[in-house]
Amino acid sequence: HDAWQGAAGAMTLTGQVRVSAGTAWGGLLLPGVAVPKSPSSLTATLYYQASATSHDSPGHTWYAQAADSAAAFTTTTSDISSRTRTTASVADSATDIGNTTYRSVDVSSLISEVVGRSGWASGNNIALIADGGSGDLWMRSYDGGTGVWYVVIEYAAVESMPPIRRPRIYVRL
Repeated sequence: HDAWQGAAGAMTLTGQVRVSAGTAWGGLLLPGVAVPKSPSSLTATLYYQASATSHDSPGHTWYAQAADSAAAFTTTTSDISSRTRTTASVADSATDIGNTTYRSVDVSSLISEVVGRSGWASGNNIALIADGGSGDLWMRSYDGGTGVWYVVIEYAAVESMPPIRRPRIYVRL
């Protein structure tokens, strides 16, 4: 469900997700996202913990993959940086966040752009992508056991209004 890509494009699919200043990208896959197309309102928050206090200063930008359903990460060279990214982006910058509490990042604009795509269907996958930026963040990965990253998505579905029934008025002459 997550991966990181080193400077030469080599992919790592297990262990920590390492996003480092200008040299390493991170990717998080949200499989089977049960959100309808273009809900009337949506909020989404990414939560993560740094895995080491020596690598706990994020300074990068988050994107989502601009795809109707993102594929799982593979060992193909540059599998994260070569993915088409959303127009929407979110800056994530802090210093010395520690490794004992969760950091929250509002990724609502990223998720909204993906679920608003013409080919989006509930149950599709979404990939979040972190560029190398200027910070250094190693985060607990999905296969890391405790303190792993997660995303909370809340939405309100568009309600369809029943047709308006107009009373018929008969006039007898």
